[in-house]
Amino acid sequence: MSNAGRPPFVVRATDISEIEGHYPAPFDAEKLSFGRDLGRAAGSRSLGCWQERLPRGRRTSFTHAHLREEELIYVLAGTPTLRWRPPGGEAEEVPLEPGDLVAFPAGTGIAHTFRNDADMDAILLCIGERRLGDGSLYPDDPAWQAWRDEHRPQYRWPNDDRPSVAAEWPAWRIETDRLVLRPWEQADVPDLLALQRENQEHLAPTMPWARTLPTLDELLGTVRSFLRSFLEADDLVYGIFLPDGTPIGGTGLHPRIGPDGLEIGYWISKRHEGLGLVTEAAGALTRLALEVHRKQVVEIHCDPRNTRSAAIPARLGYTHVGTLPGRTRDALGRPRETMIWSLLSADLLDSPAHHTSVMARDALGRRLI
Repeated sequence: MSNAGRPPFVVRATDISEIEGHYPAPFDAEKLSFGRDLGRAAGSRSLGCWQERLPRGRRTSFTHAHLREEELIYVLAGTPTLRWRPPGGEAEEVPLEPGDLVAFPAGTGIAHTFRNDADMDAILLCIGERRLGDGSLYPDDPAWQAWRDEHRPQYRWPNDDRPSVAAEWPAWRIETDRLVLRPWEQADVPDLLALQRENQEHLAPTMPWARTLPTLDELLGTVRSFLRSFLEADDLVYGIFLPDGTPIGGTGLHPRIGPDGLEIGYWISKRHEGLGLVTEAAGALTRLALEVHRKQVVEIHCDPRNTRSAAIPARLGYTHVGTLPGRTRDALGRPRETMIWSLLSADLLDSPAHHTSVMARDALGRRLI
């Protein structure tokens, strides 16, 4: 039966071309299994689904473990052999048959591959996450591991202080090369108000909230509401601090553009403009939203007259998707144009934002990235 008349999310395996697996040179001498990428054919975004056909004498891959991606393998036909190796331990082998399911949670370090020694082809259904920022470990193939570490360093398995699979969103502390981003705390309120007062004239033309500054008690209430949003993992408002604790601005990840995306906002003190600090903060939040929180898109909205603000998404590799008339109001309440800049998760790896150095931890100090 053809796929004619069916919706695009329904596919038939035999309609999907087989691809013979192999590694790049100089590791391409060994031919691997034949696979059908069913997940992408059906439009799956966050889960991969392959039907693997293992002829006699072949294996699915080098023995490997994933840092961030969980895998499930179900045996449909044949009698393949599972080869697995615990961290620092010796390899073991398990014979499998149709109906067997094997699970490999992310981050365990249990390396694995599947081999077929029988005359009959083995057929496997392989389901796994597609997660940016994944790393792989190859304990049986040190030459391949060294090649990957050199040519694909973004996929290196961290050896110390590595991201924890137990870490939970949101990020409560974010460190870049020159900055610390964290939620505003009640103890920050006097310094935050002083920063706003010092920069009121600088911020008021583009930030409506800066035209009338709050009292100390009002700002305390606002900061408490920010913290409640963090506890609910909702609207995330961060202070931008220098490493010595000096506050210099604010930023955030805001759920304003639908369930699949987040919007980044930012402001910074006049004396710290022009140093690339906001670009650094926005790049870190971009990576966290797309790699860790697994959103499909991040947007930055700005006044087209604010050239400094508009230059930030351009430097990070965002696409200017349009300028909308009357979308928002300026500091005086008048309708103004709004530039919309967008970066999709599929484009992150090729963007300058992906090169932003960032380390982030959750509320319990566990590393997210």
